Amino acid sequence: MVGIFAGYWQYVLLHNFVNLGDVLSLIIRDLRQQLRDATKAEHHKIDHHLLMENLLRGDLNKKGYITVLNALYCLHFPIENAFLAIRHHGEFPSPMRSGWLAEDLDRMGGVAGGRMWSGRIPETVSGYVGMRYVIEGSAMGGKLILRHLATRLPVECRDATRFFQGDSLDLGWKNLWEMTEQVSVVSSEAIDAAKRLFDEIDVLFTHHAENARMERVKDQF
Repeated sequence: MVGIFAGYWQYVLLHNFVNLGDVLSLIIRDLRQQLRDATKAEHHKIDHHLLMENLLRGDLNKKGYITVLNALYCLHFPIENAFLAIRHHGEFPSPMRSGWLAEDLDRMGGVAGGRMWSGRIPETVSGYVGMRYVIEGSAMGGKLILRHLATRLPVECRDATRFFQGDSLDLGWKNLWEMTEQVSVVSSEAIDAAKRLFDEIDVLFTHHAENARMERVKDQF
């Protein structure tokens, strides 16, 4: 529990003159590492989901790319709106990535639609931190995917990568950890929320991948 750790370190600061900035950095690094370790399996599952693997391996065509962009839009648009209701979100904002996805879909002649994320909205700051850890970390991973898309995407799709380009300054990621310096975070709540969101993303991506498969079957008849 970060809040308890913070209280302990405040005592240490008062009595041993430890530098506050160093202590906060240690607490934040510990929380980040806890989240990374606790969600490793869920993270791996999403990274290797059929929908996302199509970006890195096998054949990647225009229809397949539109399917991925649409699934990502159906995640980001509702979750961004859910985050807006969180008190601290306005002070430490995250990019509205659904706008970038809408731009990419428009360039491809695609239309956003289908099942949207409808998971549990964060009820506490700790839950919000865990969920935002998933979203911000995934956005950082998108920049790595971009390197592969540069050569794998069909020529007519290569201008539709605004989402994967992300924010050049990574402000969403930085703002998240700056926020954790200002609020008390219960690490177990953050971890539970992060794991739950990964599971919800898996269900959402599977739905969109299955819909795309069914559409391909119909096209054969």
